[in-house]
Amino acid sequence: MFEHRMARLPLDKKSSRALILIISTFTYLLFGAYVFDILESEADYEQRDELIHIKYLMHKKYNFSGKDMELFETIVIKSIPHKAGRQWKFAGAFYFAVVVITTVGYGHSAPETTGGRLFCMLFALAGIPLGLVMFQSIGERINTLIALSLHKAYYYCVITLSTIGFGDYVPLQKEGILQKNPAYVAFTLLFVLTGLAVFSACVNLLVLRFMASNTDAVSAAAREPPKTVVFEQFTNSRTGLNRTWDPQRKTSAYSSTFRYDAICTVDVDPESPNYCQVISKLDMPYKDDEVHHTTWNACSSCRGKPGAKRTHLILPCLTSDRIYVVNAEDPMNLKLEKTIFAHQLAGLGVSFPHTPHCIPDGNIMIGTLGDAQGNGQGNFILVDGKDYQPISRWLKGDEQLPFGHAFWYQPRQNVMISTEWGGPNTVKNGFNPMDVALGKYSRSVNVFNWATREKVQTIKLGLPEGSMPFEIRFPHDPNRLDAFFCTALGSSIYRMTPKEKGSLQYEATCLIKIPLLSVSNWDLPLMPAFVTDLLLSMDDRFLYFTTYLHGAVRQYDISDPENPKLTGQIFLAGLVQNDSEVKVKSDDFTPPPPVFIKGKRIIGGPHMLQLSLDGKRLYVSLSLYKPWDRQFHPKLLEEGACMVQIDVDHVNGGMTLNENFLVDFGKVDGGPYRAHEMRYPGGDCTSDVWA
Repeated sequence: MFEHRMARLPLDKKSSRALILIISTFTYLLFGAYVFDILESEADYEQRDELIHIKYLMHKKYNFSGKDMELFETIVIKSIPHKAGRQWKFAGAFYFAVVVITTVGYGHSAPETTGGRLFCMLFALAGIPLGLVMFQSIGERINTLIALSLHKAYYYCVITLSTIGFGDYVPLQKEGILQKNPAYVAFTLLFVLTGLAVFSACVNLLVLRFMASNTDAVSAAAREPPKTVVFEQFTNSRTGLNRTWDPQRKTSAYSSTFRYDAICTVDVDPESPNYCQVISKLDMPYKDDEVHHTTWNACSSCRGKPGAKRTHLILPCLTSDRIYVVNAEDPMNLKLEKTIFAHQLAGLGVSFPHTPHCIPDGNIMIGTLGDAQGNGQGNFILVDGKDYQPISRWLKGDEQLPFGHAFWYQPRQNVMISTEWGGPNTVKNGFNPMDVALGKYSRSVNVFNWATREKVQTIKLGLPEGSMPFEIRFPHDPNRLDAFFCTALGSSIYRMTPKEKGSLQYEATCLIKIPLLSVSNWDLPLMPAFVTDLLLSMDDRFLYFTTYLHGAVRQYDISDPENPKLTGQIFLAGLVQNDSEVKVKSDDFTPPPPVFIKGKRIIGGPHMLQLSLDGKRLYVSLSLYKPWDRQFHPKLLEEGACMVQIDVDHVNGGMTLNENFLVDFGKVDGGPYRAHEMRYPGGDCTSDVWA
């Protein structure tokens, strides 16, 4: 046991003042470091990431070796001071001498010879004190403050005249300026010398004011008796909330959001005091990621893999090309465990990671929409399921697709099918109908041999129903050979079936088509429903899908897949409500009224779906993708999106809006957020692949 004792240190006022100055200066440095970290670290990382990417592209384009690249970098860096001309002729040498004695030290040039370096040290030893005395003397007599308005000019002046001299903005660096424009050289030197005197005057006033108060304090201290300074030890304790998570009673829905994106745990147990509340939230470390789809690191297809366990969520980001790995073993304590960065994807020649799936060997497969430059190029990458490092592309050899989007696989049938949307550089700019006419959006789906990783078929869908294929789902029954997918612009549901049993040659049949609405006061005379998500119930009996523009959620009985029957429809939001600015002219459509839950008007477009494993509760989020939300549902960016629940009759069919359930992500700390994907800790209808 150690006994803590108080120490008595006799300090007079002067010593105390010195100690306070030391502590204040150190605190000021810590404060500066903290602020610079906040303001600069993210930009520093992004710039570094971009430079690494450019370096990779140059290496790839010009086939530089590692040594060649290092030599090239050295040449570029060393050539910068020589752009201005002969830097050690008299004009350049005089400029350097001024920079030395004023302690500005831009760092753009330095003596290379031994003699030059020795003289520089001696010159500085005498010149710096002489310069400081001169500027202090001039400053005492000027005591005038100047102000400039232009941001970069102001920044340059302060950094230069305070003698910090970072070297990011340096005068006299244009091609041959030292010899070609002596007037500008003279002005620069005059500005630095005069400016330092003026700046010193300002600082001198502050220092004199502080020193005067310091002198008064020291004088007073000399008249007081010495005092005792007592050092005490404090303990700061924090209590934590401990809660037992019962997976049989409670379910958490993971909802990805935007800006500083976050992943949230939502309590959906009606008997819980925290019902409909965000009970845990993990913020992502970077801005504007646009976390989109998610998946678990392991699912039902991994049941033959020893040690496979559903513990981590994989979060690809559309805008930043990052991929986050979140430890979600404890839904109350979400932890960011790994980040895959954009340059790692660029190293594989891909970007815009979209749809992730766990696969039977324990690894993760992610579909991508673009090449490293953001042009349209569909592909898939593999991520190691243990250390979460990118491994390689999935497609065999150098094969790639014109576009990418979603995919689903069925290993028992040795088949994978993918859909095609558009290139990143196109979809990031919002939806432009001209891009459809120019072929920048797809109407194709692809069939692959799962075992050999080879594409065996591309099906080009008919127009208009086949325009812009989006999400795809296989039935949960691994013995079935068919699959369902939706088309966004085509506003349709397709079913894919093999042309013959055992064949990987498929045909696509349009099962359901939502009619276009004739409208006014909108960008186009006809408005598509825009079907953007679909899912199948665990028993494969019901199919659900959303219409992002019309604002509805539909339920179909597909017990007979060739003859689907509409069994339920709920309008949640969208653009065609009876008080919307858009007016519907179609005679066979009655605009629905706006929907309010707990006094909150539901806005946006229904998009992502998640169904409870018992088929009784259907959860809906109402945001698609930021550029498209901004275009079609701009209020989402101001108010955030909601997550709502629809109660399902899983026996007879039918749906009812639950008016007691609402998660308003506009009111969550850090928001407004636009909720997107939802996941269950125990697996769910849209991430599990049954093998």
